[in-house]
Amino acid sequence: MYVAIALVGLFLVWAVAVQVGARRQEVAVVSLSGPEAQAVVQSVLGGKRFQWVEGPGQVNAKPRLKWRAPTISVDVEPRTDAYGSRIEIWLGAFRVQAGLIQQPNYAWRMKRKVRRRLEAADAQALEQAAAGASAPSAPGPAPAPGVASPYSGPPVQNDPGAEGW
Repeated sequence: MYVAIALVGLFLVWAVAVQVGARRQEVAVVSLSGPEAQAVVQSVLGGKRFQWVEGPGQVNAKPRLKWRAPTISVDVEPRTDAYGSRIEIWLGAFRVQAGLIQQPNYAWRMKRKVRRRLEAADAQALEQAAAGASAPSAPGPAPAPGVASPYSGPPVQNDPGAEGW
């Protein structure tokens, strides 16, 4: 009897957590430009599984094979404080029955999938940028350890009496 009560309680907690997760707006801040971020979003929500629909976001997609499935809406905005984009992912349209969103688990998973793919694409772009930045600028082999620097200026002296020391 106690096991049954515990299982029912666990199910109710799970159902509430999924409902809250489905209703919550996901936000991803990435260093990708707006068109790059939108291309990643369209690659996740595109294809034969989704159809593009009208909605409040720049990108609005609804699954084709799910009955009464929610619409995932995405807005891509350029960041004003730095280079990159701010992506907002939310449910643009959904059906409610008895106060609960229909198919909340699916909506929650799809929003997380879009956010994770954006973060993975951002990490990959940052790795490629770092690899490009660490490449030698001049062609030829890198200097061996212990070889003098190609810097030809005078040696830098640390003068404790200098201003700002």
